Amino acid sequence: MSRRLSDWKIWILWLAANVVPWWIGCALIEPLSLRLDQQGDIGRTTTLLLWTLVCVLVGLAQWWVLKQTD
Repeated sequence: MSRRLSDWKIWILWLAANVVPWWIGCALIEPLSLRLDQQGDIGRTTTLLLWTLVCVLVGLAQWWVLKQTD
């Protein structure tokens, strides 16, 4: 049985899938990256990896929303 979501529900889910991971990333990683940047290259690499993780989370959230429209 296929469950079809209405257009506005998909839009709200898509908006949340894009905004929420970025908010979490900014809230957690930005203060941490300020401390890590003082450690030189290791800190910059760690910061880059953390932001990459945020991007992966955004992609997974988008995948989940698209999966709901099947």
